[in-house]
Amino acid sequence: MTSSKELQGIAALDGVLSLILFPLYVLFYGFVLTQMWAWFMVPLGVRAITLSAALGLSAMIHVTRPVVDSKLEGPFAGTVAFAKAFAHVGCCWGFGAIYVSVGHMGWFR
Repeated sequence: MTSSKELQGIAALDGVLSLILFPLYVLFYGFVLTQMWAWFMVPLGVRAITLSAALGLSAMIHVTRPVVDSKLEGPFAGTVAFAKAFAHVGCCWGFGAIYVSVGHMGWFR
């Protein structure tokens, strides 16, 4: 069994990792949102958005959506939460890239 001091060290490491991952996640999310906007909204006649506009739009989206899984437990709960968020956004971007690539081949016309 781990001691109280070891658990405090692990919690501190988790906090530091969370502080490092948060700005990276925000920039990655903004990048993915600008790419998906360019792929799916610009062809409809809407202007492209900048990274700062994407970050503002994502802030609005996050404010209006419900809070997700808060049941994470364990010494690296914060890091696991960021890893899940990165994976979710990365999958959205990947599926969007596949859809756009296949769409340019003319399969959806």
